[in-house]
Amino acid sequence: MFSKEQHKGEIMTIIYNYDTDGNYINNQVALVDEFGAEILPENSTYLEPLEEKEGYKVKFNGEKWIYEEIPQTPEPTLDELKLAKREEINQARDAAEQGGFEYMGKTFDSDQVSCLRMTSAAQAMALAPEESAIVWTCQDNTTISLNKEQLVGLVAALAQHSNSCHQKATALKAEIDKAKTAEELEKITWSGQN
Repeated sequence: MFSKEQHKGEIMTIIYNYDTDGNYINNQVALVDEFGAEILPENSTYLEPLEEKEGYKVKFNGEKWIYEEIPQTPEPTLDELKLAKREEINQARDAAEQGGFEYMGKTFDSDQVSCLRMTSAAQAMALAPEESAIVWTCQDNTTISLNKEQLVGLVAALAQHSNSCHQKATALKAEIDKAKTAEELEKITWSGQN
């Protein structure tokens, strides 16, 4: 079962390499030392491996090549799929909640730092004179001047945005709980519901 190959008139021996677990990697021409003797490196053999077979790995067991079945990953249960879908919805909710919201024709940032700034500014403006205003940078880097009442409205719009995201997530999770099949779960998406 030794394999020979002719190259430029010379006959060369082919060796077959495998990893430390015996899995076939590749073949190569055997190297020769200064005395002309072939060198068989560790994790190599002269024996030609078996043909590839779907669902199996070709492995060398120290004496010969064998087929080893590739373990099949079990299909997740419906409960496991539901848990994964709930996590998907939570991530989508968080992204939407922190992705910005509309107010007065502008889109405002709604990440954690921006939310803290808004509430701090609204609290500070509550103590400022009535005619006070603050210039706010919007998500697109344009600015808008907000008086005390508008700043309170901004915080209220933020709260409504956050609440809307959580209500949508709650409704989707109720659909997840009702789902009876994987196919039903696949149809439940953040973008699929308003």
